[in-house]
Amino acid sequence: MSVKISISSLIYKSTKYADFVYNSIYKYTPELQTGEAEFYFIANDATEQVINHLENKKYKYYINNNKHYTEEELFKMGYGCPEYMNRVYKSYNEAIKKASGEIIVLINSDMGFSKDWLKNLLVNLNENVIVVGKLIEPGHPKFGVFSDSLNGTGAYQKNLGNSPDNFREDEFQKFAETFKKDLITKGGAYMPCCLYKKHAIDVGLYPEGNLAGVNFNNVIEFGDIFFFRKLKEKGINHFTCWNSIIYHFKEGEKDDK
Repeated sequence: MSVKISISSLIYKSTKYADFVYNSIYKYTPELQTGEAEFYFIANDATEQVINHLENKKYKYYINNNKHYTEEELFKMGYGCPEYMNRVYKSYNEAIKKASGEIIVLINSDMGFSKDWLKNLLVNLNENVIVVGKLIEPGHPKFGVFSDSLNGTGAYQKNLGNSPDNFREDEFQKFAETFKKDLITKGGAYMPCCLYKKHAIDVGLYPEGNLAGVNFNNVIEFGDIFFFRKLKEKGINHFTCWNSIIYHFKEGEKDDK
């Protein structure tokens, strides 16, 4: 069977999160067992320890090392803070380019998955939509939970652990089964997102950073919002599937010591 769906996550410093997302996605994504889907990491300016770990575990990965620009250089290119987002968006673009499948699914390394999460995204995918899963978040001490004030499709707050070390997986799986519903609403989070690779290419992929205003620290549009806006201008609308349930720790690798 030829690969139809390509699922990818960035990783850069945490072997713990590499193992967590890999194990979760293989456990709850039968399409990976049938060969219909593939999964790979983009090692985004990754540490030597992470590269060695990916190699030893025989995880599929691609190395993407980026040039580091100064804030002044980024601002001249039209990008704003934080600096590292330049490298994050470049690596997600690399993930899209490396996809063997016609469908690309981008995820974060601090996400845990539930039964039928991918199947239910695919059911709702068509040429006119980019579909995302419904996030369950514990609530971050600094950033709270994802909010979508425009459409009301933010993350649902429920604390089932704030890292792989204390994640209550069985409780999450039971909760996901009772929480999910056959409902599609406008807007929502920006990952995990499922779309046709050709559409991502057609709109020029993600911008290589958040868009700057009058200075580097003045961000007028986040890169993922820009990407989704460009898709919308092409007639591809953003929807959340409430039967594709994903747990999201938030700031996973960044907070990992």
